[in-house]
Amino acid sequence: QGDWSSDVCSSDLKSGRREEAAREFRKANALGQAERETEDAALYTINGIDSLRAGKIDDAVVSLREAVARKPDNPEANYYLGIALAQSGDSEGSIKAFRMALEKRPESAEIHYNFGIALRQMGRPSEAIEELKQATRLRSEDGLAHCALGKLLLQEGENAAGEKEMERAHQLGACNPTTSPPQ
Repeated sequence: QGDWSSDVCSSDLKSGRREEAAREFRKANALGQAERETEDAALYTINGIDSLRAGKIDDAVVSLREAVARKPDNPEANYYLGIALAQSGDSEGSIKAFRMALEKRPESAEIHYNFGIALRQMGRPSEAIEELKQATRLRSEDGLAHCALGKLLLQEGENAAGEKEMERAHQLGACNPTTSPPQ
């Protein structure tokens, strides 16, 4: 399509239609710019995920913020930015990023689960419980989500509900010392 626009632009210039040529040039340039922004956002997201996995939290935050700046509605970049910001101690930034990710992918059990874990670590147990409940509703076979929810419910004094979640987690093979969710 860029080639067609360039050809039209060139044709318009040759025929003296400068306004049309300028309009076609701007349109072709805008399409190219949007594609570059999307590609750049994807590369920054990949770099951020790699940094996060390598434990380079500050580098992850920088890359993922750049990805979100280039493509604000990118749920993957926002999701990983939420994780990175939670690990860096930026609670409010983390919450904002997770919410942006959930705005685009409300049916993602993984996002709800990790948002719940982050909220728990931020000392926001009631919000964490809601996110973890949503994760277990969306993916009922997720033993780690049931385990995290059960432990949190027990900590909050909701013993019957907590024990039920722990029982479900054990049925799914979770809540063993090697598979317990982060505290």
